[in-house]
Amino acid sequence: MHAMKGPGVKEQIAGVVDPSEPEWVRELAVGLHSDIIGHPVCAFAKVTSTMDVAKQLANAGAPEGLTVIAGEQTEGRGRMGRKWVSTGDKGLYLSVILRPSASCQDTDRIALFAGVAIAEALEVLGIKGTRLKWPNDVLIGKKKIAGVLIEPRTGAKGVEFVLLGLGINVAQTESDWDPGVAQIATSCLLEGIDVSNRVVALTVLHRLDHWYADEDGKGERELLSAWTARGEPDKKEQADDADD
Repeated sequence: MHAMKGPGVKEQIAGVVDPSEPEWVRELAVGLHSDIIGHPVCAFAKVTSTMDVAKQLANAGAPEGLTVIAGEQTEGRGRMGRKWVSTGDKGLYLSVILRPSASCQDTDRIALFAGVAIAEALEVLGIKGTRLKWPNDVLIGKKKIAGVLIEPRTGAKGVEFVLLGLGINVAQTESDWDPGVAQIATSCLLEGIDVSNRVVALTVLHRLDHWYADEDGKGERELLSAWTARGEPDKKEQADDADD
């Protein structure tokens, strides 16, 4: 894993509020076992949103697998432009640049494996009862612990790149959110798992890499099975249809 370096390089990226690197990110190289995802990592203490930064880097030709991580987002967003509450250093906020081959450009498939990867990572960390709500929510019971955002960029020759954004609640308590959010959100800590952002990042990046590496679709049935085992009934039917 290689972080982006060079005098003034990070300061020149639009959307960067504080270019310093969160201390825990420096330790990611130790223990990161992935072939594509997380190589390299571009980390910041504070940005408007990791998707904004990743988009700028992708447009500039950044390689597939580059992962933007931020300790805090000032304008974090979810699907349909909804606000994602990003509490400083208590959540994991990252975006990955994907440049999928023609056979792997289905954004629905990317949404499927992203949700599964997060759920599997949380389960590895000891969190029980993960559920997936199509198209972008990871739940514990009825409370949201993580979300997925996918933004493809298309050109004359098709999909040029896909941005995969993840937000995972790690160490928040109910007092970190407004009352309305606290009623519908949870975190690793609230589920009884006291874990660091670094460990969550390592586990999630590993599982993302596992599923993304399957470009030829050999694990398609395995992926659909993993999703439907955790998914809500309406999406289970759609996944079954896709398997026919």
